[in-house]
Amino acid sequence: MVAEDRDTRYIFSVDVKDISYNPEADRFQIQSITPRTTIWFYCPLNKGFHGYSALLAGDKAIDVPPYVNDQVSYVSYDQGKNWRPFYMDDTHGYNQPVHDLFWKGLNLMRGLDR
Repeated sequence: MVAEDRDTRYIFSVDVKDISYNPEADRFQIQSITPRTTIWFYCPLNKGFHGYSALLAGDKAIDVPPYVNDQVSYVSYDQGKNWRPFYMDDTHGYNQPVHDLFWKGLNLMRGLDR
């Protein structure tokens, strides 16, 4: 959990590390490992709030985008400086990895997936 507010809801982060391997090897061989990337997600729940606001993450204010509808959340690859909307249930093409990370992180936060 990065930040939480009773009215606007919360920001949570997921750490990602990509590992590639040699699929032709007889046993598992790692080819490369990327540095850890932290991805933030924001779930706005205040249906009456359609402007930007801020959540406190420690002592730092993070600007968060507005509520659009029940299917839209936001992802940030730069720790809340820029937010990109996505549909939480869209599993098509480029949205699949965002969808999977969002739901994995949300379910871990809720204690539904360990």
